[in-house]
Amino acid sequence: MNRVTRINMMAGAAITLALLLAGCSSDEADVAIEDKEIIRPVKLLTIKSTDAVNIRRFPAELQASEEVDLAFRVGGQIIKLDATSGQRVKKGDLLATLDPTDFQLQVELAQANQSLAESQFKRIQTMLEQNATTRSQYDSAKATLDQANNALQTAKNQLKYTKVYAPFDGVIASVDTENFQYVSATQKADAYSEHRQVGS
Repeated sequence: MNRVTRINMMAGAAITLALLLAGCSSDEADVAIEDKEIIRPVKLLTIKSTDAVNIRRFPAELQASEEVDLAFRVGGQIIKLDATSGQRVKKGDLLATLDPTDFQLQVELAQANQSLAESQFKRIQTMLEQNATTRSQYDSAKATLDQANNALQTAKNQLKYTKVYAPFDGVIASVDTENFQYVSATQKADAYSEHRQVGS
């Protein structure tokens, strides 16, 4: 065999071997790729543990089931104010007091007039039974006694009106007066309410 033929044969064998190796290596790579699992990136989120309860919120307005503006029924100077804004009170709690001095004097005067009218009526009644007076004088004495009784009751009521009490259990919304302030009759002293209902 000549030298050229041997070189050609070696070159052909080298090319064949190269092709065989390329084919084998390609198959092995494919097999290797098929055998391996493809790993893809995954997004991770951390969920924080919470004790929060699912709460639904709705717009609403708080309305009082009962509401009243409290005021003295007589005028005078406040000497004691036991009410403050936001304070919870029970029915019958004393909230404010006026100086009762003048009203007590009116009660004493009305009591004296009533006692006098009662004495005069009893005297006229006795005289009428003895026919020593007229029916007209008796009627006049009776009317005077009735007026004195009414005046005494009015004076007692006026004295009672020097105090303001809570009409029901509730909350003091606002206080519009101060200690030692002079107020007129029916002047608003406290805004007072009882909150029970919620409405949208």
